[in-house]
Amino acid sequence: MDLALRHTIHQNSERAQDLYALEKDLRQLLKGKLEKRSEISALNLACGRADETGILAQILGEKTKQGHIQGLDLRRTEIHGASNLWKPVLENDEHGITCDFRVGRGDQLEQFQELADPDLVFIRHQNYWFDHQAWVKLYDQALLKLRDDGVMVITSYFDEEHEMARQVLENLGAVEVAHRFNPQARRVKDSPEVEKSVDRHISVFVKA
Repeated sequence: MDLALRHTIHQNSERAQDLYALEKDLRQLLKGKLEKRSEISALNLACGRADETGILAQILGEKTKQGHIQGLDLRRTEIHGASNLWKPVLENDEHGITCDFRVGRGDQLEQFQELADPDLVFIRHQNYWFDHQAWVKLYDQALLKLRDDGVMVITSYFDEEHEMARQVLENLGAVEVAHRFNPQARRVKDSPEVEKSVDRHISVFVKA
C-alpha cells in the first residue's frame, strides 16, 4: 500500500480528500524543483499532528533515494501522536524517507543547531494572524536555515492572511516562484465571518 493510501487509514473522509488535493497541488508546484539530489532534508514547522507526512514522504521519495522529514511543534500531545503514527509507517516503507518529531517553537530555531539545513521548509496553514511578531521571526529563521538552493512552501486557510504572509516573506528576501489558489478547497465552518478553506492558497518561495 503506497503512502497516498496510507493516510486514509487514520483520517476521516474529508481529511483524506484534503490530503489528496494537497498532494496533487504540491506535485504541480514542486515539479522541476529539488530534483537530482542524493538526499533531501525537509523541515515541517508548526506541524501539529503532521497529517501531511505521508504525501511529503511520497513526493520526496520520488526525487531522491534517501531523505528525512523533521517535524517541529510546540504542542507535546500532537508531536507524540505524529511520532507514534508516522515513524513505524516510514520505517517499513520503500520510499527511503525517515522522520522524527520534536517539541519546539519554530521561532526559536537557533536553539536547534543539530537540525540539518533543510532542502524544503514546509508550513501548512501558517498562522500569521495569531502572533505577528512570532511568525515574522519564524519565517526569518526558517529562511536563514534553508539551503541556498532550497524551497519554502506555505499554505493558508485565508485570503488576507496569505497575502500578509507573502508580503512578510518578500520583505525578508524570499522570492515567490509559484502559487496555487484552490477555489474548490473544502470550506471550514468554524469561521463564519471570514471565508476559510483547507489549503486555500499554496505558495512556493526561494531565497533571492
